[in-house]
Amino acid sequence: MTARSARAASPACLPAPWCNYYLPVYENGKWDYSACTGRVLDKSKFEAWKTRFYDFEGWNESNGWPKRSTLEGLGLEKVADTLQSKRRSG
Repeated sequence: MTARSARAASPACLPAPWCNYYLPVYENGKWDYSACTGRVLDKSKFEAWKTRFYDFEGWNESNGWPKRSTLEGLGLEKVADTLQSKRRSG
């Protein structure tokens, strides 16, 4: 099944989990598109993962903005100054 036919087969989506949507999956040694109806995301686990990811990337865990130290480490001091002046830095 191609991506185009997978999209065409999907109805006008209702809110999840009632919507049939297709994702690429690797099963039985080959890639294909598969309906992923019924998959559920655990919000608390996702938030814990997001917090660890933000910390790893050097972003503020509460607002998602890059930390000043991260920007400075990339040589982006002017960007850090601008974000700080607009109260957008982490």
